[in-house]
Amino acid sequence: MEAIYDFDVVDMPVTVAVDAGGTSAHITGPAEWQKRIASGEFKTIMMEAA
Repeated sequence: MEAIYDFDVVDMPVTVAVDAGGTSAHITGPAEWQKRIASGEFKTIMMEAA
């Protein structure tokens, strides 16, 4: 059995990120960044203390 709910949302920003092929950036983005971080690509970036 399925249910459909209709919500009226006020003052809540929403981002929909889908490319022309229907691929969601909410799925591909985290996977891409996890891969880049694991590769060590960002180990040379120096962070300054605030």
